[in-house]
Amino acid sequence: MASPNKLLADLDAGKIAIDEAVFYLELIFRATVEKYDRFLEYNTTTTQSDYGEQFFSLLDFLRLEAQYERHAWDCSPLVAAHEVLIREGRASEASMWRGLFEIRTTEIAKELLHDLKKLEKQYGMRLPGITDLLNEKFVKPLALDELLALVPEAMKDARDRRRPSESFNKLLKLVQNYLDTSTGSGLEIPPWLRDLEDEIAAFDHHGDPPEDSNDFRLTVPLVPIPLEELDRQFEIWETPIKKPRKKKS
Repeated sequence: MASPNKLLADLDAGKIAIDEAVFYLELIFRATVEKYDRFLEYNTTTTQSDYGEQFFSLLDFLRLEAQYERHAWDCSPLVAAHEVLIREGRASEASMWRGLFEIRTTEIAKELLHDLKKLEKQYGMRLPGITDLLNEKFVKPLALDELLALVPEAMKDARDRRRPSESFNKLLKLVQNYLDTSTGSGLEIPPWLRDLEDEIAAFDHHGDPPEDSNDFRLTVPLVPIPLEELDRQFEIWETPIKKPRKKKS
């Protein structure tokens, strides 16, 4: 009697090795757990989730999101530099930096959005969280730096009851822009709102956590890494995961 499961049938027929199947299944489970919020979005907003054999469609979206995050990680030093410029009040330099950053990332952002449209058309589904992420085009987090930098001055104006407050009006405009350009699935608070909340809380505490006798901070000692070891780790990071070799019979 033929097996109704293609994977089991291929295992029985020797078309795929058990080690190879285990490797890919573990990879799928890990990806699902690490992106559980995307799984919830897929499960609650798409009809494809009603059919288990369509699960591969979610994996294709996750693969595209991973590509975006990989490029975003490569750009993280540039993003950090922009945040420093904003925090130091060097608005003109930050504006120039944003322009150069956008030039550098425009093409890859277009390619990823093109691939996203192809997936949405191919599977007839849309995941708002991933759509929002790719529509950031790597540069939207830079606007968040400017938004967060306005919080202290806007809160000072609010406490001094100074009207009108230029900082608050500008902050309100940036927040509204974020809302207008984000859809989301409504399943969780958007990360940028959490960042805004943290910035407000930090100002309330004057940059320090509230005094609490039960509060304690975990301190981790600095461990210097030799340059050779750092180079080795970078090489590992750039090496793609290899699938296990098939055993020779």
